[in-house]
Amino acid sequence: MKSVPGKRFISKMNYAFPEGLKAAIFDMDGTVLDSMGMWPEVDRIFLENHGLVYTPDYNAAVKTMHYPEAARYTIDRYGLRLTPEEVMKEWDDLALFEYEGRIGPKPFVAEYLEALRRNHIKTALATVSPEPYYKAGLESNHLMHLFDLTTDLSPVTRGKHYPDLFLYVAKSLGCRPEECLVFEDSLHSLQGAKKGGFRLCAVYDRYSADQYADMLAICDYCLTDYREGTRPVDSDSGLL
Repeated sequence: MKSVPGKRFISKMNYAFPEGLKAAIFDMDGTVLDSMGMWPEVDRIFLENHGLVYTPDYNAAVKTMHYPEAARYTIDRYGLRLTPEEVMKEWDDLALFEYEGRIGPKPFVAEYLEALRRNHIKTALATVSPEPYYKAGLESNHLMHLFDLTTDLSPVTRGKHYPDLFLYVAKSLGCRPEECLVFEDSLHSLQGAKKGGFRLCAVYDRYSADQYADMLAICDYCLTDYREGTRPVDSDSGLL
């Protein structure tokens, strides 16, 4: 989906981008938006509404799944007498309220995206969050216009454990995988992108901090602060 004009951020920061980089592909939750803390709360409220108890392993299981896949998993796991459509509608009502006004961006992500575009590097958002979620989150934070392409998992049949979505985005941008840098805060998503031959950047997020060392082990670059930009993973400052 092509982005639309919106608020412009002027970045005075100078970044050094990896050589030969033609496109940057970003996850949304935990990478562009500071939103990962929302999902356990949405899961907790949903389950409590059905007389069930939330446990962290449930969120860990569903967070990289295709949206309908996550709904089916939830129904099977808890024996709910709901259709996947009914489950997703309840999630929509809970999550959209957050995305439309309560979720903010990662600090200085807008300035970083502006800098990429000034250097003629294409930008894309590739997220497991469905279109209503990512549109609400980006538009409420005036970020939509900073992406050349935005997409959820709908063009592919498998989740981010596999390279399918990243390959779809690269092809849509007219780039080869090795010309793209994938920014992710999830180990499973980075592993999926690696299978497709992409360059990888581990983005630090407090909600996936327990995975960060394993993420660095497979990545080319790391990012802990958008003001500083990316750093090679062999940098001593990569680990927090």
